[in-house]
Amino acid sequence: MTPSTLLATLKTIENIWRYERQNRNAQAIFHKASAIYDKLRLFVESMEKLGKQIDTTQCTYEEAMNRLVRGKGTVISQASRFAELGVPVKKSLPRTVTEVAEIEDI
Repeated sequence: MTPSTLLATLKTIENIWRYERQNRNAQAIFHKASAIYDKLRLFVESMEKLGKQIDTTQCTYEEAMNRLVRGKGTVISQASRFAELGVPVKKSLPRTVTEVAEIEDI
């Protein structure tokens, strides 16, 4: 084997090893991309679930507030009359609630 043949053989081996490394790296990237995609999908599913839970919580809040402050004879409208009747209260109910409540004359 001549030096030029040996050099050409070594360069061929180097190229084969480089392609092998590139192939292994491509396979590793492929597997990592698949894992990241699966994690992203699970995250999106969790966010969708959270959004639905927030919507449910908002609906439940609105329902509770309607029962508390809207309509005739609500707890807020009745309780707001306590001070007028002489019941000692330490602090008034928040205006944000009493303004929404339909205060009726008793």
